[in-house]
Amino acid sequence: MYYSYGLFLTPTNLLYAAPNVSFTPLKGVRVAAEYGFAWRPDEFDAVYRASGAPWAGTQNVRGKKVAQIARLQAVWTITPRLSFTGRYEHFKADTVLQRANLKSSDFWAGWLSFRF
Repeated sequence: MYYSYGLFLTPTNLLYAAPNVSFTPLKGVRVAAEYGFAWRPDEFDAVYRASGAPWAGTQNVRGKKVAQIARLQAVWTITPRLSFTGRYEHFKADTVLQRANLKSSDFWAGWLSFRF
């Protein structure tokens, strides 16, 4: 999860499992989809953001379920040197974050890559 573009979580006090699938629906288009589950092994420790700082209040609430994360990325190879990548991540706050009054979040990004 810590390698996420959304930078939601860090591996400190975190377990994460995410089945994923990749496929090519059209020539030159590659799609990857993932749905992950994050929980904390020690419910007496905080949940940590990607910077390493604890999410406020998570050390004061009990529970193991931290979040569910959906990711979708598509890469369109326009030419051998030019491609477009689109990415979406939905971070759904689960029991621990909800009890700490923290909310769900979304991350959208798109970028054009040109290789010399």
